[in-house]
Amino acid sequence: RNALRAGAHPEIAFVLERAAATAPEARPGAWVPVLAEGRLRLAGTERPVRVRAEGRREGGGRVRVRGSHAMRM
Repeated sequence: RNALRAGAHPEIAFVLERAAATAPEARPGAWVPVLAEGRLRLAGTERPVRVRAEGRREGGGRVRVRGSHAMRM
């Protein structure tokens, strides 16, 4: 918590700017590898990040993306 300066900056936020599938969709609704790019705000600092993730179409023009990003603190 100290490294994150949680008292002064209690929120961590990732704003997705773009995501692109890196492989074709095997079947409708299947998870596919995705390269997601956006901005990460952490401990009062914002920076661009690229995350290898996975995504799938959910209908109605929506896409769900999930992933993780290791960080050194």
